[in-house]
Amino acid sequence: MKKIFLLFVSVLCCFSMFGQIVPYLQTPTSHSIWVNWRTASGTESIVYFGESSESLAQTASGSAELFSGVKDNNYSYVYHSVKLDGLASNTTYYYKVKSGAAESAVYSFKTQPELGEGGVYRFIIMGDHQLQDDRYVRLMTAAKNIAEAKYGAPIEQYINMITNVGDQVDNGSYKQYDIVHFSKSELLSPNLPIMTIVGNHETYKGEENPMLLYDKHFPHYKNIEYKGIKSNSNYYYAMQQGRALFLMLSSDHPGTTQKNWAKRVIDEAKEDADIDWILSYNHRPLQAEQYVGDISVWVRDEIMPMLNATEKSVMNVAGHHHLYHRGQLRDYPTYHIITGGAAWNQRWGDSTEQDFDDVQKTIDYWPFQIVELNSATKTMSVETYVIGNEAITLPAPVLVDEFHRKFGKAKPNKPSITNPPAAEIELPYTFESSAYSTSTDELYNSVQFQAASDAAFTKLEFDLIRDYENLYGKPSGSALYVDLHKDVDVFKQTLTKDNLYNGTHYIRVRHRDRNLEWSEWSDVVTFTTINGSNGAPSITTSKRTYQTGENIDILFKFLPNESGQWIGIYKEKNKYPDNTSEEWGYINQVSGTVSIPFTKADGVHYAVAFRDGGYKELARTDLFYIGKVPVLSTEKTVFKPNEAIKVSFSNIPNLTNDWIGVYKEGQTTDPDAGGVTSTLWTYIRDANGTGEHTFAKGLPAGDYFITYLMQDKYFEPGERVYISVDVANNVRDVVEHDFSVFFDAKNDLIHISALNSGKRERADIYSVNGVLKKSVFFTENTQIDMSTQASGIYILSIGNSLKNKIVKK
Repeated sequence: MKKIFLLFVSVLCCFSMFGQIVPYLQTPTSHSIWVNWRTASGTESIVYFGESSESLAQTASGSAELFSGVKDNNYSYVYHSVKLDGLASNTTYYYKVKSGAAESAVYSFKTQPELGEGGVYRFIIMGDHQLQDDRYVRLMTAAKNIAEAKYGAPIEQYINMITNVGDQVDNGSYKQYDIVHFSKSELLSPNLPIMTIVGNHETYKGEENPMLLYDKHFPHYKNIEYKGIKSNSNYYYAMQQGRALFLMLSSDHPGTTQKNWAKRVIDEAKEDADIDWILSYNHRPLQAEQYVGDISVWVRDEIMPMLNATEKSVMNVAGHHHLYHRGQLRDYPTYHIITGGAAWNQRWGDSTEQDFDDVQKTIDYWPFQIVELNSATKTMSVETYVIGNEAITLPAPVLVDEFHRKFGKAKPNKPSITNPPAAEIELPYTFESSAYSTSTDELYNSVQFQAASDAAFTKLEFDLIRDYENLYGKPSGSALYVDLHKDVDVFKQTLTKDNLYNGTHYIRVRHRDRNLEWSEWSDVVTFTTINGSNGAPSITTSKRTYQTGENIDILFKFLPNESGQWIGIYKEKNKYPDNTSEEWGYINQVSGTVSIPFTKADGVHYAVAFRDGGYKELARTDLFYIGKVPVLSTEKTVFKPNEAIKVSFSNIPNLTNDWIGVYKEGQTTDPDAGGVTSTLWTYIRDANGTGEHTFAKGLPAGDYFITYLMQDKYFEPGERVYISVDVANNVRDVVEHDFSVFFDAKNDLIHISALNSGKRERADIYSVNGVLKKSVFFTENTQIDMSTQASGIYILSIGNSLKNKIVKK
């Protein structure tokens, strides 16, 4: 999304800046750890350490760098980094740090287990805490108290690590990193290593280049490797701890490079006998019941299918939304959670909300998790606690969720539909499943009914999962949540005439236990429905854009043909019934076309079909546009990093708050569809309909598109312009120079010559978001015809030897 308007709350807090050095541990392994701290001045960076608090006989020294910005009155500090290496695994070490006359207290930490070593591994999940008040300190205090009450003290003897879901700052400024993340983490940062990921707020400008600050504070992530695979980026990495692999993704840096790296890591982990669990992290979640659509479509659609290929993938962890949410992938034994704690207020009723069947609970309280991985029992166990929210501070942390995944347990027994109907029925009809049964001690979790128009269930008409609990919506009184399924028998499913239409149908049911194992599907029951509709109500416009004054042709099908049935056209920003329609008309048919004259103002609109003369919606169209279609262009398609980019525009409608946005290739513009903040943007205000705008500071290396968007929203009436920002030769990730590649832009041909002939090779052409477009096999020379491909940026991949960027104008 382009802009985010926040209500800033002034918070007063008292602290002594750098009065006492408190270290911050990160990037741990079984034999090393990085120790960081901040001081007001001085360059000496020494750590004294040993296996006894009485004998810190070993020393290690490192680097010190003055971090200074232009924001917040040139806020600055010295950032110290020391690596302790050659340590013994699973061993407690005591240490203190020293910079000149200043030194810390003596702290202790425990090294990580050996790679592949069995036993119990525990870690805490928290994050999304970009505020300056005490919320995150309260969350961290609660996590420490619960962990030590459960397992013992000190906490570092029983908890191995903290993982953070990103948004550890509100924007990329040095003051934010100092007082929001590092200072607020001081309760546990000297004893437990903290590993984090990129959130969207890390990318927001404090300093001119906010991600440079992330690189400077976490410079070692790019060197973390798994099976020799490095990301070469601080923004995403994969680390093995014991028998667990943590796949730490950046949902704010989607694209082919990260996807290809993730695929290599996942493919290795699937076959690695030393890995039992894969836990994936991304700041933006896979699903969300508040601020619906504000998710990572890229992680959901591009990364999760690769993880779904192995049962080792047990949990996806996200933040971004400031609450707790837990669900399960519909067809795979993987949990997905949101654990956004202690950031900006987010409550029921604040946003667009929807109850999804792959989310079991959403609770608008600030959470943290304690996760235990037990290699002996092959079990992951997770507990979620909440501490309250901005309105309520709970007297003690409350356990609101427990869930687990244990390998090797039997799935539930196959159910059946116990009341198959007669050959022909008139809906509504309630189908009943047999009772849940299993050979294990697992309780039931979910029941899924599916109905289809074909026996293979490739044409689903009804598909719903219901869990034994469904925590959704605003509770009353002092309750923490409301359970919509409290009095619902999920083993019974009523289908109505709105669900199924006249004809033959097939229905089946299955059961899921609390270990995420599905039973087999029941035997299929066949039945025929009569006296209903012949299809689902739908309305569509004849095209996406219309000229001013043109009639709006709307095609409609399978409407109930009731008295008072009508279609209304609304402005994009206007919602019914609070706003009247711009134009409207009655329709007294089941199917047909209606042509509605449109005489109101140009802009983006949608149409809705209603029943009974009221506002009960039957169907709606996608957004459509009325007015002039703008045209964008640039002088060239390839720019140097930070080179000024001039965008010309013509035929613009010049409606209020029209704007131009620049996005990374593969990103989505609309936040309701998982869209992200534009990289650059400007309003368009030119009454002549023609003009230009120069983005003077340019862009960093990458692939981008430029698009015209309407009235402070995200409808794109015209064509996108694709550009690339790169080094002069436009070549990335070249591993071996075994091939010569030339793109003949005039004839749309890619010419490939093998410098070492005789070996059969495969060349693949991908879009920049990873979609395979073409493949050819060759031994010496070949040509790839690009004439049928749209303008844009493509990646040529030849085995593991070469990746080359192709820009088609």
